[in-house]
Amino acid sequence: MKDFEELIDELSEESAASPQMVQAMVELTYGCNLRCVHCYNPTHQARNELSMEQVCRILDQLAAQGCLWVGLTGGELFTRRDALPIMRYAKSLGMIISIMTNATLVTPDIADQIQTLEPFQLDISVYGATAATYDHVTQVPGSFDHFVQGLDRLMERRLPVLLKLIVMTLNVHELGLMRQFAESCSLPYRVLTEIHPRVDGSKEPLAYRLSPDQSFEIWKQEREKTGLNSSVSAAQDSCGSFGRLFDCMCGKSNAAITPHGKLNLCLSIYHPLYDLKENSLAEGWKHLVELVASTQPGPSYECGQCDMASQCNRGSSDGWLEQKAFDAPCIPHFKEIAEKKVQYLERSSTHGNPRT
Repeated sequence: MKDFEELIDELSEESAASPQMVQAMVELTYGCNLRCVHCYNPTHQARNELSMEQVCRILDQLAAQGCLWVGLTGGELFTRRDALPIMRYAKSLGMIISIMTNATLVTPDIADQIQTLEPFQLDISVYGATAATYDHVTQVPGSFDHFVQGLDRLMERRLPVLLKLIVMTLNVHELGLMRQFAESCSLPYRVLTEIHPRVDGSKEPLAYRLSPDQSFEIWKQEREKTGLNSSVSAAQDSCGSFGRLFDCMCGKSNAAITPHGKLNLCLSIYHPLYDLKENSLAEGWKHLVELVASTQPGPSYECGQCDMASQCNRGSSDGWLEQKAFDAPCIPHFKEIAEKKVQYLERSSTHGNPRT
């Protein structure tokens, strides 16, 4: 029998030719109990956000639109007291839910309630393997201990956890320990090296982005480990375009909704900010589909002619975040990593490396 993830992938592929809402990311709040230096959210404060009634109304419209899978995230969604009732409402509509959390606020009661929801997956970010490093990234003393306690509670209930090892300049020295931590928990994990500007345009987070050399070395390590450890994924949370605008699922099968009820192409693209408090989701989805279909690259867009495009993680969202244009000129950071990948793959092919 085909599992749910395969079904979603199949429907998403079909949506590339004939757009159909399949997945939505719903940010319940920008409020957060941590102050991570690299965070892409514009604020850590919850101000003028949707009420539970308004969120549920949007969930009704998502279900009516045919959305099968909803990812619930923040900020830190458990800073919102009605997060669990909202999740239960989404489940009552027949939607599969995924939960993105830092786990630091997961009490035994919250873990029990999550267990009854039977989520498809809990994505939990990991910022270090020691309290000193983790707390340095989050800027909140004691956060590492709370993270470990929350994770333990989820593991005790055998919930489907995926650890996301977020690697940056402040914790790259602990990557080996972070891998060991994930493996000691017997949990699948992904190593993610891309740090992006904030969606409000601030480039401050880029100060913590690894160099192209560092990012490539980690990519190579993960690629070579996948043949040895099935719990490891070398994939990146990227929107690589293969040289084409919107080669991703934005406006084809996927969309995102902010805590203020704005419908966007994805979490990273704070655009077009279609107001769902004043307009219907059906009309908003139509607007996204038309936006993606009508957007054509201008003369400054170089990706379509680049020999490195097949190995480049730069996507439309990166152009938007860094230069406020989907078809922005080449971003050297991504091209340099892609060049190193291509050279590595060519050498591996020449020498018949069995792991490539």
